[in-house]
Amino acid sequence: MQVNRKLGWALIALTLVLFGFSLLHASWTAPKPVGEPKLIAAGGGMLPLDAGGCIINANRGYGAKQAGADIRLLKSAIGLGADAIKLPLQEKDAQIFVKRQFTSDCSADNGRPLVPLSNAPEHLSAATLFVPLPAKTNIAAITQSISAQTNVIFYGDAAAVDRLKQARPKAQSFAIKSARQCVSDYRGSLLGTVPEICKNGWALLTLNDLGLTLWGWPNKFLDRMAKANTQIIIAEQVKDGEIIGLSQPEEYGEIASSYNGYIWAENIAEMGPALKR
Repeated sequence: MQVNRKLGWALIALTLVLFGFSLLHASWTAPKPVGEPKLIAAGGGMLPLDAGGCIINANRGYGAKQAGADIRLLKSAIGLGADAIKLPLQEKDAQIFVKRQFTSDCSADNGRPLVPLSNAPEHLSAATLFVPLPAKTNIAAITQSISAQTNVIFYGDAAAVDRLKQARPKAQSFAIKSARQCVSDYRGSLLGTVPEICKNGWALLTLNDLGLTLWGWPNKFLDRMAKANTQIIIAEQVKDGEIIGLSQPEEYGEIASSYNGYIWAENIAEMGPALKR
């Protein structure tokens, strides 16, 4: 009888602990997040072609002659629903240029010179730019090419981001590894405490992270991160240090409807129009 009584009290205590734990992380205990999800386009959307398959010739009346086919392809992402654009870069002759956004058999396209990075923000002023920082690239060349007034978020490996912070301390930036570590440390905090690595920084989630062990997901988690001034990105995966975005519209179904952070999208032509906001 004594054993049964002790077992009963133990079960009651365990039930209360589980109830308290569930209440602590209950999504409904937090207010619904304000705002809507924001799409980051990993590339541009295809533009019209002329009869000969040329991008430039078919789009001269749309600013292609001035901005170049690469910038036009990136700028088209805005019309397809992108709120931000990943700005792919390449280095040539110690200068930084916008990487080609197309493959073409047209001489008019391929003969067009690469667009210098310094010209890109001017043409893409309507969008936030996510600019990668290659590990061995001259950080000064990148920071000098982009005005401090341009809405740019730099990202890359820890060493590159550290060099950026030395060159431009006030620039928005995040290291991919740290943004992933933020998520890992948070999931290891059973009480839902926001880790120091997350505060005033970034959390990079993948679709596999979403669920019960992302304590408080969605609303409680988003509320905690907002109070810690943590920006959030959801991608499909992170592979070999690279962010791989969502590419199928049905993947939106894995993300809570109340989510209001960034979503990294690979196929903006399909993913942009498919996002209901």
